[in-house]
Amino acid sequence: MTPLIECHRVCLKAGSTQLTRELDWKLLPGECWGVLGPNGSGKTTLLQALAGLHPVSGGEIRLCGTAVDKMPRRTIARHAGLLFQETHYPFPMDVRELVLAGRYAWQGWSGSSSEADEQISATALAAMRLERLADRPVNTLSGGERRRVALATLLSQQARVQLLDEPENHLDPGVRLKLLEGFVQQLDSRNQATVMVLHEPALAVRLCTHLLLLFADGSYEKGQTGQVATEASLTRLYGTPFHAVRAGEVLLFYPG
Repeated sequence: MTPLIECHRVCLKAGSTQLTRELDWKLLPGECWGVLGPNGSGKTTLLQALAGLHPVSGGEIRLCGTAVDKMPRRTIARHAGLLFQETHYPFPMDVRELVLAGRYAWQGWSGSSSEADEQISATALAAMRLERLADRPVNTLSGGERRRVALATLLSQQARVQLLDEPENHLDPGVRLKLLEGFVQQLDSRNQATVMVLHEPALAVRLCTHLLLLFADGSYEKGQTGQVATEASLTRLYGTPFHAVRAGEVLLFYPG
């Protein structure tokens, strides 16, 4: 199976600060990777590098077989979609129009939308439970509602790799898990994959097939969730004791 993302000895810096060191990692169709780590470990920088928005200081990132720094932005947008940490919409565009704008990378140079584009965006709106807000100006919505709009726009984009930076931001605890599960379930497991930076280990364990742990010293640990999510690894990752408790089939981790 051809990897959607390949990192070969990737090193990342933020200014003069060394972050990830010689990361070897690949992402395959159908996988959902959770990226965990303390503040300043390079989680956001890694996502931006995967989307071609941050240069590597060493090594190479390949997106669908091509070096990401050699790809035009429009081509990258067909292969990788990025959800930023915060969602700001200063202009009074309707929700429906904004989600439809996610189809831009697939449209002709005229920028006109097809019936297929409109159907794809309508499906994305429904997946994020936004039908009743579709005609609202996006700058009148709450933070959680804007977050759902951003997720719907990303679904509408239909990139092969979905890069989510703290997607749980502003989402109410009562709907957080269901919405993010719904997002992942909307993806075509034969062709698409997800990478999401998360701050809650318990949420990562519930959502992700694999975990990538970024340590403060630039080292990393990777693998299937059941193998990587342990009290010892999370204690080392965050520098504080973590404990595991099982509730039925669900494994929960808490600090303290």
